[in-house]
Amino acid sequence: MFQDLYAFKSVNGHCNIPSTSKFSQLARWVVRQRTSYRKGNFCAEFKARLDRIGFNWEPFANSWEEMFHSLCEFKKENGHCNVPARYQKNMKLGRWIDRQRQSYRNGQLSQEYKERLEKLGLVWNPISDAWEDMYLKLCNFKKVNGHLNILNIMKKS
Repeated sequence: MFQDLYAFKSVNGHCNIPSTSKFSQLARWVVRQRTSYRKGNFCAEFKARLDRIGFNWEPFANSWEEMFHSLCEFKKENGHCNVPARYQKNMKLGRWIDRQRQSYRNGQLSQEYKERLEKLGLVWNPISDAWEDMYLKLCNFKKVNGHLNILNIMKKS
């Protein structure tokens, strides 16, 4: 299996095997290697061989970091973290944000990831956030004008 993994990496430049039928046996083997390593019952020689070919022991964490970096770049460019679901520059980013929000709602997002996303300024429920923002604007309008008849004000403008 190691030889198959080495061949895959030579062709694809990475060791992240897709779970498609063509690679299912190799993908299962890779998962078993990661599981054995995490459980602490993994041969040091095997680990060293896998390390030498650039084996990714934590693909989820590494992929999360890449997407978080993309979100940081988005924020630098746009001043917020509200990535459109179909963001043309990076289609994966919009889907990733959606999965983070879903994990948050389901209580499955780690505290570390939650804190990092919040510190960056991610809004967990952008629809509620937008509603609250408009409600505050409406309250301010009433405070200034003494009524909520916005249409009359718009017609006079």
